[in-house]
Amino acid sequence: MKCASCGSDFTDGVQCTGCMKHLDFGCAQVTEAGWRRLGTERRAAWKCFPCKGLSPKPLPPSSPEPVSLEVIMNEIRDIKRQLAGMPSLLQDVKTIKDEVGDLKSSCEFMGSRLESFSVRITEVESRVSGIDKMQEYIDCLENNVAELKYQLAVADQRSRLNNVEVKGVPMKKEENLFSVIDSICKELNFELPRGNIDYLYRVPLHGSKEKAIIDSFTNRYVKEDFVAAARARKSLSAPDIGFRDSVRRIFINDHLNADSKNLLNKAKVAAKEKGHAYVWVKFVPSPKSLPPLEDIPLLLLEPEDRKKLSATLAEPLASVATLRRIKEQLQTLARAILRQPVDSQLDSSPTTAHEGIKTEAS
Repeated sequence: MKCASCGSDFTDGVQCTGCMKHLDFGCAQVTEAGWRRLGTERRAAWKCFPCKGLSPKPLPPSSPEPVSLEVIMNEIRDIKRQLAGMPSLLQDVKTIKDEVGDLKSSCEFMGSRLESFSVRITEVESRVSGIDKMQEYIDCLENNVAELKYQLAVADQRSRLNNVEVKGVPMKKEENLFSVIDSICKELNFELPRGNIDYLYRVPLHGSKEKAIIDSFTNRYVKEDFVAAARARKSLSAPDIGFRDSVRRIFINDHLNADSKNLLNKAKVAAKEKGHAYVWVKFVPSPKSLPPLEDIPLLLLEPEDRKKLSATLAEPLASVATLRRIKEQLQTLARAILRQPVDSQLDSSPTTAHEGIKTEAS
């Protein structure tokens, strides 16, 4: 646009609110900075000098104020004082830069560690899933081990079927176990040729310094008759077989393994708590006066098996088929005794005592 006073072109100037003319800053007698400082309201009310009715006053020429050397030196001193802390500031900036570098390295290190942890966690998760599958395999192995233990216990007890355990016989140096057994047979009125004895030896007793005599027979039926004769005697003591300096009682029983002995002890304790008279059924001395195998099935077998065994025992014993059925029932009974705790079976059994055959305490 053109200035209304001098006619020169300009891009930035002022406008009078009275005559609405556009003037440059020189003709309007105002500086650009002064115009800016007026503010919006004062600029909107600004009028040129003709409109104000005043004659324009020429601006005094701007003459630079003379600067003395002292002023310059003062300014230099101020700048110097301001720059006095610059070295320490630079050192602080350098320290901060180093710390930022260390922090960056630490972050990178922690990032790599997090990545390794993530990989490890993934591996652990995969292993845990494998462990869940392995647990099924372990359970299967535990079942197999339990079955093998059971079979081993059965095989161990079966290997002792021809053995008899004699407890209470005092030990002495250079003893002859065959002579001891001969003395016992003499007291029992039982004829036992030495050819029916496979071997004799002593074994230590648990929790005792004494040792029991194990007599292994070559024939199981001879062994059963020997034990039956000992049970019929009821009481046999050391003086009866020539040991005058001892009054201990002698016990003759089947040679049981540790599991079977523990089972027998638990059965005796449970029978005593339940009020049952006897827990052992074997070597019936008087079949006419005592019902054989009546107490055990009632204590240990399931109701259905009890009925089967009772019906089988009611049949005449002269039949071979009957004897075979009795054998099968006895095998079922043995499995029930070995596989299930006797005390838990006694909990479900009747509380009334039944007649049976009492074993000698061992």
